[in-house]
Formats: sequence, C-alpha cells, structure tokens
Amino acid sequence: MYKDFFGFRELPFKNALDLTSYYPSERNGNIEQEVLKTIKEFRVPLLTITGDRNAGKSTLGIKLLDSLLKEGEYKVVLLVVTKKQVDFDSFLKKVIRHIDISGEEIKSVIDFIGQEYNKEKEKTIFLIDNSNNLAGEEAIVNLLRLTELKDEDGRSIVSFILLGSSLINEWVEKNEKLKEVTKQYPLGVFSLADVKGYIDQRLELYGGKKELFSEKIKEKIFESLDKKNKISYPFWINVLCDAIFLQAFLLDKKSIEMELVKNVLEKTVLNIKV
Repeated sequence: MYKDFFGFRELPFKNALDLTSYYPSERNGNIEQEVLKTIKEFRVPLLTITGDRNAGKSTLGIKLLDSLLKEGEYKVVLLVVTKKQVDFDSFLKKVIRHIDISGEEIKSVIDFIGQEYNKEKEKTIFLIDNSNNLAGEEAIVNLLRLTELKDEDGRSIVSFILLGSSLINEWVEKNEKLKEVTKQYPLGVFSLADVKGYIDQRLELYGGKKELFSEKIKEKIFESLDKKNKISYPFWINVLCDAIFLQAFLLDKKSIEMELVKNVLEKTVLNIKV
C-alpha cells in the first residue's frame, strides 16, 4: 500500500478506535468536558450522547472511559448493547454477568453497588454504547431505579451515560420523568477548522508532513463532505483521505495535486451512503 511510498509509520487514515489519534473537535471536545463536569458535580443521573452513524459516539465513549478512570474517583462499567430490542431484564442479566455478582434481580445490583460505595466512596458510572438497541423508554426508566442509591448528602451515587442514535432522545422527550433527570448532548459535525486540524494531526502523528495537503485541498475535502448532507465526521474524512493517497500511489505521484483530489472526491463522495 501507500504507507512506505509516502514514508508513514502507519496508515494515517485508518478507521479504528484509537485514542492516540483522538481529535477533540471544538463542539465535541466541549461535550467531553461538560459530561465530566456534570458527572463530578452529581447534577443529573442520566446523560445521553447522540449522533448519526459514524459521528464518533463510540470513540468519544472510549475517551470518556479513559478520562473517568484516570480521575480515580469512579467505578466505570462499559457495556455494549449488540442486539436490538433488548428489554430491561435481559440488560440486567448482562450487568450482573459483567460485574460478576450472584443473584438475578435488580436488588442484587443495588446491594452490590451500595456495598462497594461504602468501601471506597467511589461513584458508579455505567457507559452504555448502542443504547438505542434497548427496548424503548421503559427500559431506560427502569435504569433509573439504580440511580435511587444516594450518598450522605442525598446525591445519586450511580450515573448512566447512554451513547446511541437520536432515538434515545425521542424516548426521553416522551417521558416527563426522564426529561427531569436527563442531560442531552447531541454530537455535531466538524467545522472547516476541525477538518483542517484533524487532517494535520493525523499526518504529523504518523510521520507525514501536513504540507502534503495544501489548505485548498483540505477546504475541498470539507466542501465535498458538506455537500453530502453535512457528514463532516472523522470516519468520512478518513475514507476520502485514504482514497486520495491510494490513488496518488497508484499513479506514482508523491505530491498531492488538486486535479487528482477532485477526481477522487467525485468518485468517492458519490458512493458514500448516509
């Protein structure tokens, strides 16, 4: 492939969960800090992080997991709901298996969390990815039963961070009880500055020079994505930049020219499914 041709240590635009290449866009970087602050201040027990497919929800979730663990003040449980329409009882069994306790009822989980808090004074955070695969608002309402555990000051010692599609927020909006205890964080698309910063970071991180892509080329990439229903997400930037480097390699061109970029974008963007 083009890695050695351009002198990269690794392929710079691979799509993989990798915190070393995490880019905190202006919008989503603020969300990360707001979520951490909300958790720390015990503001609400339920937080939702939502966005379209490939918006970067899972990557942000892993970044939050890393940040929460580094704080040293929380017990963090990461769960991924892989099947659709998972009811609360099935989800509860998944929780029980994950934290490795005996019992089959919610009381078992409540007792365990309470005992652990009394030992370490650490709040429990459940990070649930693909939470739109839960069976509707009823499953989320049941999750709140775990947040009834309080500390000495009457604050909940359990919080849930739900990552998934905007369907989660639709459930929340339909239920007054959920609305009262939920903070919603919709992910945004990358701005032009974000696209430029992301590309520069990736190139430099993996041994390339940001000059490989001129400012005009980065603007052209943003413009192409922006026209396709504003899908300026890292996933799609990776798709396009990878295709550009591959085409340059096949044509034996070590400099990236605008004409080549236009040809790749025209063919690639048309095939992007949203």
